[in-house]
Amino acid sequence: MQQKAVTVPSMDARFMRWAALTDAYAEQVEAMARQEPGARAEAQRLCRELRGMRPWTEPPPLPN
Repeated sequence: MQQKAVTVPSMDARFMRWAALTDAYAEQVEAMARQEPGARAEAQRLCRELRGMRPWTEPPPLPN
């Protein structure tokens, strides 16, 4: 008997996008270390995109 995997497409797609952006950001950090032209600007763009994926605009408040 085969079991079907239960997936949540929106979460899977969101995670896959986050993973791809994170990998691309790491590549740009390495490129900055090699002083490649344009690496800093691309890292900044990726950072903005990653930040846009957060469900909030500010970090949640710390507990008292």
